[in-house]
Amino acid sequence: MKRVAVLVFNDFTHDSRVLREGLSLQEGGYQVQIVALQSGNLPVHEIKHGLPVHRLKLKTRSLPKSIYWQIFKWLELFILIVKHYRKVDYFHVCDVLPLPMAVWTKKLFNKRIKIIYDAHELEFQKNTSSKRYGQLIAWLEAKHIHQVDARITVTRLISKVYAEHYQIPEPHTIYNFPYFQKPSQKDHFRKKFGIRANQRILLYQGTIAPNRGCESLVEAFKDMPDDYVLVFLGYGPLWNTIWEMSKDQSNIFMHEAVDMDVLLEYTASADIGIYSVINSNPSHDYSLGNKVFEYIMAGLPIISTDLKGVRDFLPKDFTIFIEKLEAQTIQQAIQQLDQKPAVQLEQAIQQFAQTANWNEEQKKLLNIYAHA
Repeated sequence: MKRVAVLVFNDFTHDSRVLREGLSLQEGGYQVQIVALQSGNLPVHEIKHGLPVHRLKLKTRSLPKSIYWQIFKWLELFILIVKHYRKVDYFHVCDVLPLPMAVWTKKLFNKRIKIIYDAHELEFQKNTSSKRYGQLIAWLEAKHIHQVDARITVTRLISKVYAEHYQIPEPHTIYNFPYFQKPSQKDHFRKKFGIRANQRILLYQGTIAPNRGCESLVEAFKDMPDDYVLVFLGYGPLWNTIWEMSKDQSNIFMHEAVDMDVLLEYTASADIGIYSVINSNPSHDYSLGNKVFEYIMAGLPIISTDLKGVRDFLPKDFTIFIEKLEAQTIQQAIQQLDQKPAVQLEQAIQQFAQTANWNEEQKKLLNIYAHA
């Protein structure tokens, strides 16, 4: 049985794409090991949704976060990857940071390893904590992307940009679609927060972080009529900030992230999905976040900021694009959705969900591995 080490430099607690890819490879007959980073009280070893997870515990973790000190952390990570995973058959590399370690493990210790590079966004133009760090990310990718056996991105437009930027064959596109399912109607939010039946629930789902429009949504809902409420469902570095900003607003509610097994039940408990990423750099402009696909699978029409990645993918049948995250534009978007016959809207979303699901994408993933 061929062995795959999936390298993902987060703690693997809410990474739905990596989870689906790992499960699909496992179902396809591969022996899969998720290799993540240990943090907090998370176990070093565990079985998560049937997948073995090894979180690497770094002695250098407590060092400062400057680029200089990061070098020592990366060196320790490289040593651990070589120690534990140099004999695997495949490295599935999620994003840039594990890429040099995979390439150099192959060069120095096992030339038979196949490397599948999976870029989860436009990595060389992503939003980073500093300009210097962004330049380092771009340099690392440029130095190593030509030395992999297959490349994957998350949208068709990003694949085209990669091909043009690096003068490489167009990478494969594997969307972050959820598995096809018909979520049961549980009405979680109305029951938990006491939301009235005549109030429309707009849902922001996913990471609560900078450049996602979270702060703008809170400001916009200060001026929204009582007929509409906003629910944040997720986690992230801005959770406390959004909590403080919205704690005195009766039309905004915050719900912690839920397990992937029940996520669509919660998504389907809303009426409209909000995709509010701010177009602050090309990576955001070409983005197409998981929440978009989850909204579709849950049967929600969508209000989205006007981004290239979203506009290229979503039909206008059930999507309204807005220029600004303001109360007036959001109300106008809701009115435009309300003008569409409810049955027609529902049918359009259901029809789109028939093809926009992971059941189709996993076939593409297994084909990539078979021909790498």
